[in-house]
Amino acid sequence: MDLTETVCLVQYIVAGEREKVPYTYIVPFFDITSEPGKIIFPWVVGGPATSKDGKIQYAVRFFKVSDIEGEQPKLVYNLNTIPVTSKISRAIEADNDVMKVAYEEPISSKYDNLIY
Repeated sequence: MDLTETVCLVQYIVAGEREKVPYTYIVPFFDITSEPGKIIFPWVVGGPATSKDGKIQYAVRFFKVSDIEGEQPKLVYNLNTIPVTSKISRAIEADNDVMKVAYEEPISSKYDNLIY
C-alpha cells in the first residue's frame, strides 16, 4: 500500500486526560520529495495538544476506506504506529486565527479549499 494514497491522522491524548477519547489531527498533505524514502507531514502542535504542561501521548494512523459506488464503505487498509510520549515543557494558549479555524470549524470546511 502506498501510504501517500491513505488518510493520515495523528491521534493524541493530552497530559492528565488519559481517560478521555483521543484528539485527532488530520494531516493535510505529504512531502515525499525532500527526503527520498521518507514521508514527511506537518502536525500543527497547538490548541489542545499544548494546553497543559506534562506528557502528551500520540500515534500516527494511516487508513483507506473503499469508495465503490453503491456499496457500503469498508476499511480496506489500517496501519497504526506504536504510541509514543513527548513532553510539553510549558502550556501554550494558542489564540490566533489559524488555531481558531483549526479547532472550531467543522472538519469538512477546513479542507475544502486546500491546494495540494
